[in-house]
Formats: sequence, structure tokens, C-alpha cells
Amino acid sequence: MMTVALSGCATASKPKPVRADAEQVRVRLQSIWRTNLGYGTRIRPRQQSPAADDEHLFVCDAKRVLALDLETGRRAWTRRLDATLTGCVAQFADQLYVIDIEGQAYGLGKEDGAVRWRAHLGAESFVAPVANADVLIIQTANEQLHALNPHDGQELWTYSAYSPRLALFGGFQPILVGPYVIAGFADGALAILDWRRGQAISFRQLAVPVGTTDIDRLVDIDTALFSDDNVLYVAAYGGSLLALQLRTGRELWRHNFGGSRPLAADDDTIYGIGAENNIYAFAKRDGQLKWQNDAYAALTLTGLATMAGQLVLADEDGHLSVLSPQGQTLARRRIAFNPIYRLIQLAPTGVLALDTEGFISLWSVAASAD
Repeated sequence: MMTVALSGCATASKPKPVRADAEQVRVRLQSIWRTNLGYGTRIRPRQQSPAADDEHLFVCDAKRVLALDLETGRRAWTRRLDATLTGCVAQFADQLYVIDIEGQAYGLGKEDGAVRWRAHLGAESFVAPVANADVLIIQTANEQLHALNPHDGQELWTYSAYSPRLALFGGFQPILVGPYVIAGFADGALAILDWRRGQAISFRQLAVPVGTTDIDRLVDIDTALFSDDNVLYVAAYGGSLLALQLRTGRELWRHNFGGSRPLAADDDTIYGIGAENNIYAFAKRDGQLKWQNDAYAALTLTGLATMAGQLVLADEDGHLSVLSPQGQTLARRRIAFNPIYRLIQLAPTGVLALDTEGFISLWSVAASAD
């Protein structure tokens, strides 16, 4: 399979675009810390998924796994591996998990990064694994789902899906929820499995390939977000945002907005970035479009997160922007001279921004003194 890197419907009357200067109350972005991970950090955006516990942030670059102090950003330890890392980092209890370009999984000690075990998967992975106390789940580039014993790396089961000729570079990061593992695939299918046995409980074709070329037929299930109301929100490349009931896979609503980049959510709203860099807000309950902000259409938006009741955006020009829950721009600040390729909510501390030159910074939103 080749990979390529490409940057029943609910209906509502289209709201007027939200003005960028319509909000009276202002906030400011406050830097908590910023550090440079150094040479070799240029790992592709979807591969870098930092993990955190109460004291440390765990990140990786092409060859190393690092632990940073969560309060200061100072380096606690560095572990260099004799491999090129392609999917990292997962953390559970006292272990970390990463994948290399040869399809080898590693279990590392959280205290110092020492390698505890290795397991060969047969294919590389471009997304971080996920883990709980009993299972480590890894989705590989050949559309297989591997379940390993997180303590020693022994394989428990493997689930295989159809692999199209062409797929987006990256892939779907599985989600562990209770007894379920949720996985999306490059052929537009979504599977919900019992992670204890590897048996499919629900299998649903969310998008159907159409068109005459391989690129036209891309329908990768690219991103998903689980809500605590037992609803799964899924975005497929080129198209639809869907809300699915977790246990049955039943479709609750669908909205076509052309986005497949990471989603964000608060108590009652799902936020997404459309194909034209428009920002959309949908009601969780029924998928109705609450508002649309077109003020950032000239930019390339790369990240989306919620923090302190606000919406935070990142773009390729190195800016962070803060929007109100109603879509008005409250603050905008340039934090890097390089593109920000990943924005990660790090509740309750703030949002983590990673740029293409190896800088990583932690930010919070505070009330403006103006």
C-alpha cells in the first residue's frame, strides 16, 4: 500500500461568518515554558503524540525518547534508541511504548527510558499506540491491529482490514474505551472490537470510495474523538463528520463539511476545521451547525484544542489564536517562526504546541489586563 501526505445529514441554515473582531472581552496567551528538543526532531506531525503523567511529559524525535519536567520543560532524561522512530509515545503506569520504522515495538521504563522488551510487528506504524493495564494496541501501516501484552510484548491477537493501493500518510490512532477498542481504516471502515478477544462487535462502512483515480478514491477514517456521553465523533478524509453510538455503531447524525483534521470538543459542541480552513461548530446533540468562522481561510490551520472554555487554533505561520465558544477571535499571538504542526490539549495545564524545528512550548489562556 502506498501512502500519500495531503494537507443522513443534519442540516441547518448557514450562519453568517463570524467576524474576527466581534468580541468585547479579551484574553491573552501566556507562555508557561518553551524548550528546543534539538536536531533530529523533525518527525511527521501524526507520529508525534506526547504523553504525560502528573510530573513529566514524554516526547520523541527521530532517534530519542525524552522526559521533560511538566512544570518547567527541563529535560529529566533522554534515551537514544538504535532505530528510527515512527510512532510515539504511549504511556500507562510505569511504562512507555514506541514503534520504529522496521515495525518493532518497544516497552520502556518510565523512570529512565530503559528498554524492557521488544516485539516485531511486521510493519511500521505512523501513529502512537494506546495502552491500559492489560493490553497495548498498535495499528500498523498495512491496516492491521495488533494487541500485545503490555508487560512483555507477547502478541495476544491480530485483526486485519482491507488495504487499498493508496492511503493518507499517518493513519488512525486507535481509541480504548472500557472493553472496546475503536479503529478506523483507509478503506473508510470503522471497527469496534472487544480488546480482550479481538472480536469485532460492530463494523461500519462510513465512507465509500468514488472517482476514477486513486487520489479521488481516498476515504481514510482519519480522526475521531470519544465523548463521555458514549458517542464517538468521526471524520473521514474528504468529507463527513459523523456521530455514532459507541455500543451499537448506530449513526446518530452526519454533517458534510469537508474536514478530516483533528477535532476538539467541549460540553455541548464539536469543533472541526474544513477543507478551506473554515472553522465549524456543531451541536453534539443533533449535529446542527451553530456557527462558522471564515476569518482564517487564507491560512493553513494545523491544530485545534479547547482550553479554559475557549478554542485554540494553530497555523503554519507560527501563530496561536484563541476563539470564544461563539467563534469570535479573542487573541492571536505569533509563538514560532516555523510552522506549528501539532497542537495538543494538556488538561488542566494548557495546550502544547510543537513546531517543525524541534521547539515545544506549553501555553495557557489568561484574562487580559487591558
